[in-house]
Amino acid sequence: MSTNFNFNETTFLKLYKSTLSAFPNTIFRQHVVDVIEVRDLKFIPYIGLNTLFIKSITENTEKHTKYKTLALIKDINYKDFKKSTKIFDEYGKQHNFEKPKIKANDVLIRCSCDDFMWRFHQYNSKDKSLYGRKKENYKSKGLSEANPSKLPGMCKHLMKLFENLIKKKIIEAT
Repeated sequence: MSTNFNFNETTFLKLYKSTLSAFPNTIFRQHVVDVIEVRDLKFIPYIGLNTLFIKSITENTEKHTKYKTLALIKDINYKDFKKSTKIFDEYGKQHNFEKPKIKANDVLIRCSCDDFMWRFHQYNSKDKSLYGRKKENYKSKGLSEANPSKLPGMCKHLMKLFENLIKKKIIEAT
C-alpha cells in the first residue's frame, strides 16, 4: 500500500504572490484594502503545538459588510527567542514569543466572504493552506471560471488582517 503525503505548506507571502499571479489585472482586492478595518482581534496561543490562532472581524467601512477572518500561524517559538514580542490572549494573559515572519512561517487561513469562498477556498484546500474543513466546491452556472488559473490565494480581508499584524509588530514583514 502506497500513501502519499503532502508536506508542502504555504507562507503568507507565497499566498499573497499567488493571489497576484492569479489575478494580475484586478482593480480590486489588494488595491482596496484601505476601506477595510480589522475589529475584534483575538489571539489564542497554542504553546504546546507551537501555533498562534488569530481571529478577527473585518469590516468594509464603505459597504458596512463584516466577515470573520481566521489565521493559524505555525512554528511559533514560545521558548528560546532572542527578541520577543508580546500579545495578550482573550483572557488577558500575556504571552511572549519570537516574532513570526511572513515569508518563513506557514499559515492556514479562512475568510467568510464570497471572494474567498468562490475563488480560493477549493485551491487553498488542495494547497493545504485552508483553515478548517473544506466545503463543497463552487460550480459556475454558465459564467466564467471564478479562478481560471486554479491558484491558492486570499481575499482583501485576509490581506488587511496581515497588514494589521505587521503594523502592530506582531509579525515581521522581512
